[in-house]
Amino acid sequence: MVEKLSEGGSGSRLKTAFVLAGGGSFGAIQVGMLQSLAAHGVTADMVVGSSVGAMNAAYYAGMHSS
Repeated sequence: MVEKLSEGGSGSRLKTAFVLAGGGSFGAIQVGMLQSLAAHGVTADMVVGSSVGAMNAAYYAGMHSS
């Protein structure tokens, strides 16, 4: 569920993306996963999802926007 993407160029920082799948049970699991990752200081530069994963991604993005 965690993907590392390179922005290109030498010395560029790797980006972290959370890719969240659809499906009711996945949606419930994702909530706990996102809470656990946040508790351990892991944050995403971008989040994407489908179906319930998109709803969780939108909520996560809203809570972590600057």
